[in-house]
Amino acid sequence: MPVELLTSGAQWSMVLDGAVDIFDIAAVHAAALDAVVGAPEGVVVMLAGATVIDTAVTQVLLALKRALADSGRTCVLDEVPPSVLEAWTLAGLAPALT
Repeated sequence: MPVELLTSGAQWSMVLDGAVDIFDIAAVHAAALDAVVGAPEGVVVMLAGATVIDTAVTQVLLALKRALADSGRTCVLDEVPPSVLEAWTLAGLAPALT
């Protein structure tokens, strides 16, 4: 499974692994919604194992960051792979996501 939500403690973790794309959007969106509703302090999105993150998943990550920030919580994207960071930079999204 390309997405896993770990809900132990106050700071939750979402792990994205492999090529995470439109075919996984339902699972990514569900995990993000669960995090917005339940994460007491916020979420760390672990990206070390991700090889590709498409625009649909990127939109969910942006929405997750905004929703958590609006309620005073954090969303940290950890270990963004260079190829993903390059794509986000070219799209002008790196400042909003990193």
